[in-house]
Amino acid sequence: MSFMLAATQSPVFSGDASNLFFRIVASLGLILILIYLLFWLLNKRSKFSRNSLYQRLGGIPLGTNKSVQILEIGNKVYVLGVGDDVTLINILETTEDILELKLSFDGQNNPKSGFLGLFNKKGLRRPKAGTVSQFEAELAEKIEQLKEVRSSSVNQWLDETNERIGNKKSHE
Repeated sequence: MSFMLAATQSPVFSGDASNLFFRIVASLGLILILIYLLFWLLNKRSKFSRNSLYQRLGGIPLGTNKSVQILEIGNKVYVLGVGDDVTLINILETTEDILELKLSFDGQNNPKSGFLGLFNKKGLRRPKAGTVSQFEAELAEKIEQLKEVRSSSVNQWLDETNERIGNKKSHE
């Protein structure tokens, strides 16, 4: 009995339960706000840090864990495909290309201008029928080049495999 009497007179339990609940929720909310502000400040600080080895110019999500990222390292701009692995898509070295790209990213606040203007909330905007953009033409050319390289690699591998098989049979 004396234990129960002492527990009810404890200063921890002074006041009603709703007051205690409010204090717990308010403390948790304050902690969450502080964590959010910390992340916000760190993110803002990293954007203005120009002394790093690279600068991320932007990126476009293409799907789950897939995106195209654009990085500036030194005097070159790298266009990277990021998915299960990282693939180099293109390197921009000429100042005209780099300036054009940077200008298109500067206009990203206006959703209808620049490189990001191709995209909206519903997905990729399709150009009008009959028009082929420079990007589409270059993409088709790169795809054809990759097909030729892969085809020649497969043929070379098949030839080497056939030679090895032929050599093994002649030794037997």
